[in-house]
Amino acid sequence: MAVDILEMLVEILKINQNYVAEYAAQGVLYQLFYLLFFPTIFIVIFVWILSHAIIGEHKGLRLLLAVGVYAFIVLQGLYNWFVMLSKFWLFGLMFLGFIYFISYRGGRGGGGGGGAHGKTLGGGKGMMERITNRLQYQLSGQEKEKIELLKDHLNRLRSMPPETHAYGEMYFDTERELAELGKVVRDTDITGIGTTKFGGGDYQKLYKEFLNLHKPKKVA
Repeated sequence: MAVDILEMLVEILKINQNYVAEYAAQGVLYQLFYLLFFPTIFIVIFVWILSHAIIGEHKGLRLLLAVGVYAFIVLQGLYNWFVMLSKFWLFGLMFLGFIYFISYRGGRGGGGGGGAHGKTLGGGKGMMERITNRLQYQLSGQEKEKIELLKDHLNRLRSMPPETHAYGEMYFDTERELAELGKVVRDTDITGIGTTKFGGGDYQKLYKEFLNLHKPKKVA
């Protein structure tokens, strides 16, 4: 009975017969664990991390995504990759745990140092979600517009007398604009690519230029 069920599952999951034969000599128990149990553990944890990063805490959508991803893996014959990994299930779990830590737990806390410029945007979000938000911010042109606006503000501030009321208003407007851009930039800095692949270098340069300006008294 168990053998019949195993054969049916092997056919449904499109498991390569080479893997079936490899564990056949060790008995049905080995086949159940290495062909079904361990690969399923990998897929479940992988989908759980993926759904948490993309959808967050919405259980219904996470379940829908999980079913869709699992079905896609089976129908496309990708299940065999997870069967192959089942030989190294312990190392695989350690690797997935590391990915989970980097993509979610590693970004939970608020940033340190420096008031508004030291905070992170959405500290509890998964890293994939935060990087996606950053890309959307860039592709929509908002980041480029913000950078050009800040460059214009800085140029105008350099040409204005620091003691004037207009200088004070523009100074603090610029500070607020920089804080908004800084939150988005720092949202991906935990990956180590915030100042390279995502244009964070522009923000750093503008922020340094801003620090060199004279700081007026707070405008009422």
